[in-house]
Amino acid sequence: MPTTIELAVAMVWMRQRNASRPVAERLVPAALPLKSVALGARQVPELNGYRKDSRTSVK
Repeated sequence: MPTTIELAVAMVWMRQRNASRPVAERLVPAALPLKSVALGARQVPELNGYRKDSRTSVK
């Protein structure tokens, strides 16, 4: 199930934000989808689980 995610607007925002930051504090492109996943997991807690001893647990 391939999916295309349009990041053009987000990349422009990130470049503008990074322009005023020192190199050590700049965001990297991978931060954008990771933040989206984290926000989604907060909104749908059932997606925020883990596997242990061949069983799935949900926090």
